[in-house]
Amino acid sequence: MNRLLASLGMAAICVALAPFGCAQGDAPAIDDLDGGAVEAGDASKDAKDAGHDCPSTCTEATPYCDKATGKCVACLPTHDTCPVTTYCQAQPGGGYKCAVGCKTDTIDCPGAGEGGAGNIACCDHACVDTQSSLFNCGYCGKHCGSVHLTGPSCNFGACDGTCDFGYGDCNGDKSVDGCETNIGTDVNNCGACGHVCATAAHLTNPTCTNGQCGGTCEVGWGDCNGNPNDGCEQQLNTNTHCGTCTTVCSTLPHTTGGACVVPDAGTASCDYAACTTGYLDCDMVHSNGCECGTLPNTTAPACNGTMCDYTTCTTGYADCDSNRGNGCECHPLNTNTAMCTGSNCDYGTCNTNFQDCDGNRANGCESNKLGDSNNCNGCGNRCPTNQGCVNGACVPATGTVTDVMGVVHPIMMVPCGNGTLSNCTQAVAESSCTAIGRKVVSHASDGTTGVISLGATVSCEWSVGYFVNSSQALAGQCLIGLSNASWTQCCGLTMWHGNILTIPTTLGQQFGYIYSTEIGYSSSMTNQTGLTWGCIAKTSAPSVTGSCSVYNVACE
Repeated sequence: MNRLLASLGMAAICVALAPFGCAQGDAPAIDDLDGGAVEAGDASKDAKDAGHDCPSTCTEATPYCDKATGKCVACLPTHDTCPVTTYCQAQPGGGYKCAVGCKTDTIDCPGAGEGGAGNIACCDHACVDTQSSLFNCGYCGKHCGSVHLTGPSCNFGACDGTCDFGYGDCNGDKSVDGCETNIGTDVNNCGACGHVCATAAHLTNPTCTNGQCGGTCEVGWGDCNGNPNDGCEQQLNTNTHCGTCTTVCSTLPHTTGGACVVPDAGTASCDYAACTTGYLDCDMVHSNGCECGTLPNTTAPACNGTMCDYTTCTTGYADCDSNRGNGCECHPLNTNTAMCTGSNCDYGTCNTNFQDCDGNRANGCESNKLGDSNNCNGCGNRCPTNQGCVNGACVPATGTVTDVMGVVHPIMMVPCGNGTLSNCTQAVAESSCTAIGRKVVSHASDGTTGVISLGATVSCEWSVGYFVNSSQALAGQCLIGLSNASWTQCCGLTMWHGNILTIPTTLGQQFGYIYSTEIGYSSSMTNQTGLTWGCIAKTSAPSVTGSCSVYNVACE
């Protein structure tokens, strides 16, 4: 008993002095649960009862018994007597020892508040600043997340950082999951946190695409203002929104009385009261109106089932390609009739004074033998240079004209009608030339049986071309130059305009006018305007006052 008391006394002394080292030799082992010393004579019994095998005494460096391993250790978590700035640390191979680190905020972390209330706290045995630590932000163990977060940081105890494009921190806690919400697709956070794509008026199945709310409109409704927040606000059964947001029934082609019709089931569509004159609805698709009009060179439209067709060809035309959709394409010029030989365009006979010199029966009798200088009064009869064909005979040309490509052509300048200005309409000018087998010259024209173009593609500034006179009889008279006649541009097909020039008294002298920005202009040529007149009806004579004795037109 005395020995036991002595042992217990020594153990108490060793425990008290353990942090500073025992002054005596070996100390009795101290129980890790109750701190009691194990007597040497009872060691085997205690070890057996406790399920471990501890020495009866431990050194002053390791005065504690770790029952888990049966080893003497420097400290135990329940008896952490390690010096300041150290703590009792479990070892990988078992047991414990004092290691550098903090145990509490106030003792081991200078300036800290108890429990981490201050900026400095003991977190996982390390003194950290909870105002800036990514893994202990605000308090120990609070980690700042990095999911879809660029540059995570801890600022004044709160997690912060920049959300990646298309993501948002919608739960307000970047420490948990960073920027957890895809604001490009989340219908409850669409484009921004808290922006909910609600089921608005007549909108089903709300969606979020690229941060924009959307959805499916109910049948018969449309989102015509492009604002998904008010849903599908427009009913698609009106004349201005028929079936779609942009379908306007009043614009149906070639119809009258357009209206939006809503079927018992399905989508509304535009309908009409009647087709306008000259049109039929052959495809029975009312939404595109009356699509079948008079086909080229035919008398009236007709329906062949759902295909656009025609009744008969106009006089002088025939349908030889068997494609009724393009009308009657065969039109041999200057012939008594159009006809088909198989699928080829053909004719019966040439009209008086016309001849077929190119051997192409599809274009008819293209040559006027009274005025064709290359086939004068017969195919192949070419007039000599500087002569022209007049009434089927080669005679000296009265002048020349230069086309826009610089090619010089012989011309005949003849009086326009009776030679007075007041009688010279476009029709009179044409007939004055066709009477001698030629066409009246125009700077620009689509070309007709009575008008020939010099090839201009722009002519609205009184350009007429460059001329030369070679007839003394014409010296001092006037030439009615045509800027455009029978031309779809500028004045249009129903008007003409031009420039009246004085013919020089000196033979061979060039005269004329082309505007400086229009094709065919040459700075080396004389450019002099005369009496100009603007667009007037082709049934009217030029609205100018001249003093010439005779007014001529150029015929080629």
